[in-house]
Amino acid sequence: VQIAVSVKRIGSRSVTYQFDLSCDGRPIASGTMTAACCFVSKDRIEAVSVPEDVVGRLSDYVLPGE
Repeated sequence: VQIAVSVKRIGSRSVTYQFDLSCDGRPIASGTMTAACCFVSKDRIEAVSVPEDVVGRLSDYVLPGE
């Protein structure tokens, strides 16, 4: 099984990843996962901006047309 991982979308507070699975060159499954960037303390969870250095490193992996 081969798994190709791409960045589908970079939002201000989250990143959505695309997963494409294949076996012997045949597509068998695909899916997405969105990861939110948060500050977590014992009292609360707060959405925060994706750090600029992370955006810069992920930008080369955004799918064309997204």
